[in-house]
Amino acid sequence: MADRLRVASYNILADAYLRPEWYRHVEPRWLDPAWRAPALVARIARLEADLVALQEVEPEASARIAAGLRERGFEAHFAQKRGRPDGCALLYRRAAVRAADFEVLYFEDGIDAAPASGHLALIGRFDTPLGALNLVCTHLRWAPDETPAAQHIGWRQARELVERCLGPRPQRWIVCGDLNGIESSAPIAALRAAGLRDAFAALPQPTCNPNARRKRIDYLLHTPDLRAWPEPLAAIEDDTPLPSREEPSDHLPLLAGFAPA
Repeated sequence: MADRLRVASYNILADAYLRPEWYRHVEPRWLDPAWRAPALVARIARLEADLVALQEVEPEASARIAAGLRERGFEAHFAQKRGRPDGCALLYRRAAVRAADFEVLYFEDGIDAAPASGHLALIGRFDTPLGALNLVCTHLRWAPDETPAAQHIGWRQARELVERCLGPRPQRWIVCGDLNGIESSAPIAALRAAGLRDAFAALPQPTCNPNARRKRIDYLLHTPDLRAWPEPLAAIEDDTPLPSREEPSDHLPLLAGFAPA
């Protein structure tokens, strides 16, 4: 509908993290970076979103995607993790939104003399048909889901995101990305405790199947002043090949329409 802003989140699978031995059930041709590069551009274009948040984006992929979608009316902003080959990117359709500002938050998540992870949150502030909107794209660091909060690096990152970005302010927020935690994990609990709602609460479908175990670790979260209309995901099982001809990443893209509540 014209009065809804379409927002997508998508972990595109960095080539640097693609190990064929981890994808034994996938045909090698779907792992070939030469095939995946244009296929990812086409997959993002098919979302027909106004705002797109991407994770596991390498600099070369960021440039290819930006170039491939510029002719479709998109602009892009990219930020790379520290000490890692990938980062996050925000794409916005010029006809629908105007970028006001971008900010990169590098998490201060080290404890017990350990250095910070280098992970980040890319924050875009946009003027949209819904008014001012803040969009956070992040890829939280993985830890086992049963890890207690105080020892969970993803929980520390989520808490810092809440403290730095989600204070009491009259602005609309969408926080999305590969949050590397199931619904009961400490990072997701921290974000929900801050008042964020799950756009896919009514459609809690698996978003990936690493290690032959389908699970939901990708999210579109939002403040209560927004209402979301999530689009159903393709059904996947533990043994569903990802990437595949239809899906050039090992994660499914999330897409929802948003309007004022």
